[in-house]
Amino acid sequence: MTIWLDVTTILCWHRPAVGVVRVETEVARFFLEKEPSFYQFCRFAKFRNAYYPVRREEVIEKLEFLANLIGSSQDAEQGPVQMADANVSIEDQGMRRMPPLRSLADRTVKAIKAPVVTLVIATYEGIHSIKGYFVSQGSKAARTLRQFLGSPRTTDSEMVQPDLVCPFHKDDVYISVGMDWEHKDWTYFEKLRASLDLKSLLCCYDLIPIKTPGLTTQHVAERFPGYILSLARSADKIMCISRTTKSDLDSFLVQSGQPATHSEVFYLGTDLPSHSVDQSPSSAAKEVIDHGRFIMLVSTIERRKGHDTLYRAYQRLIDQEHSELPLLVFVGMPGWGVDDLLADIKITKRVAKHIRFLSHVSDGDLSLLYRHCLFTVFPSVYEGWGLPVSESLTHGKFCLASNAASIPEAGGEFCEYLDPWNVALWVERLAFYFTHQDVLTVRESHILKHYKPHTWLDAASNIVSAAETMQTS
Repeated sequence: MTIWLDVTTILCWHRPAVGVVRVETEVARFFLEKEPSFYQFCRFAKFRNAYYPVRREEVIEKLEFLANLIGSSQDAEQGPVQMADANVSIEDQGMRRMPPLRSLADRTVKAIKAPVVTLVIATYEGIHSIKGYFVSQGSKAARTLRQFLGSPRTTDSEMVQPDLVCPFHKDDVYISVGMDWEHKDWTYFEKLRASLDLKSLLCCYDLIPIKTPGLTTQHVAERFPGYILSLARSADKIMCISRTTKSDLDSFLVQSGQPATHSEVFYLGTDLPSHSVDQSPSSAAKEVIDHGRFIMLVSTIERRKGHDTLYRAYQRLIDQEHSELPLLVFVGMPGWGVDDLLADIKITKRVAKHIRFLSHVSDGDLSLLYRHCLFTVFPSVYEGWGLPVSESLTHGKFCLASNAASIPEAGGEFCEYLDPWNVALWVERLAFYFTHQDVLTVRESHILKHYKPHTWLDAASNIVSAAETMQTS
């Protein structure tokens, strides 16, 4: 029997591995240390409704590509509100001092580099998918010919319904921890699983579109309940990233009249890749660190993450004329539903000068930012876990966090928790910690002595161990 890891998500990914992508990446690394005969990789080609095996060399190549993105010391991009020219990044401001021809060449390379790389990779993967298609058609033709000639030679995978294409055999175990709501056809997988008696271990990260539908897009909110129900029907075991997620999943299944699926909890790792943390900081990160006092929120900038709460809190702190107000640093890419907020910050000059935006931040920069900040904040309305909280604690930094959902589970006794909607309370507690360095020092000392971080090796090991127990049961 073979254990298969689906690597569809990382094969389709061309940016630094974060969140869900990071989980699949780390499990893939763990898989590569296992015996190739029994631990193999696969991918799903959605346009063909078929699963294909993936060579270990292809996985290694992709992991190296992602590692180079993570470990690069490319300049982080700073957002618009802290700069005199709202449409020019800090790197381009520097380029104004270059000779005009060099400046033009540099900007041209930047403009075409990402699209060209993406096109090349997409073309490469398209060729592989087409190759897989013809291989599958050849297999079908061979199978038809053997049947015509009366040959008794068949394999377990060939006993699958004729329209189901896969490399799996009876009683194999299939692991998928990627972006399954985006890359899979669950109706197809359910047929495949039933046809082969395939065992499956899947992952549930959160039920955000179900628990807080007003804080996500209508399209996602409408589709997500169906995805979760398909996930539950398709899984022999579901791995959840927190007790909160497990409880939310169980409750939703009961309310939907669907039998509960066996589920287990594993925790995400918080350690950053060792190859990236000792690099020199980018100019953008260095500018923030050199400024001195700053706090930061590490998260995609989207409605449920609480950026608006912090913006309003800073408005009030400025009204109260707090001296030496620290910079508020938002580390993350702009996401859905924040155009109005970003516009408000941009035009509110008295607040904008206290805010910095950093995107495309490497792991090395992120580690340095954690180490130099006063403390971190995380006023999210709902999370499946709360990775920025546990990352902050891993770096020995106190976090002023939301009391919602799984966030207290991620932070334990080491954070202070507030109602994410209560702006007045955030104003009060932010001001307290700004002005009480002695309290921060005590809190940091407690974190360093008692906090036990989770590693990505532990996370990957827990997932694979759960699959191995399914194989032997």
